Amino acid sequence: WASPKEDAELIQRNVEWLEKAQVAEGKSRGAWSYAVTNGGRGDGSCSRFGVLGLDAAKRAGFKVNDETWKRVSDYWLTAQKENGAWGYTPESGPTLTMTLAGVAGLATANRHLPNDDQTKTREAAMRTPISRAARTSASISACVPLGKT
Repeated sequence: WASPKEDAELIQRNVEWLEKAQVAEGKSRGAWSYAVTNGGRGDGSCSRFGVLGLDAAKRAGFKVNDETWKRVSDYWLTAQKENGAWGYTPESGPTLTMTLAGVAGLATANRHLPNDDQTKTREAAMRTPISRAARTSASISACVPLGKT
């Protein structure tokens, strides 16, 4: 485990690397990939881990630029499918894991961004998959009693 006091220089350097590695333009703007690729391809899987790392650093008191959170929000909003789900990339079909990553990415960005004109957009984008998951979960638990052996 990293210690915010003892490892402050390393943590801030990692934050700066993550910010540099975030895709800066194109249809994957705001995502991450397996390497630094400013105008290239990013995906939801790498992005969820970038968001988790930056969130942990921010909550530990390290500086994460507002523009980084704005790009996180932009990526997940533009990559969302019409049905409210997300895929591995904006072009991929939806999956449950990427949908959960999308909700978490938007929720995290929402927490770190000021209340602005995009706040309601982010909140609405999160509502659709959450309500769908609740209906699916209710359907599954009606057929398979969860928690019973």
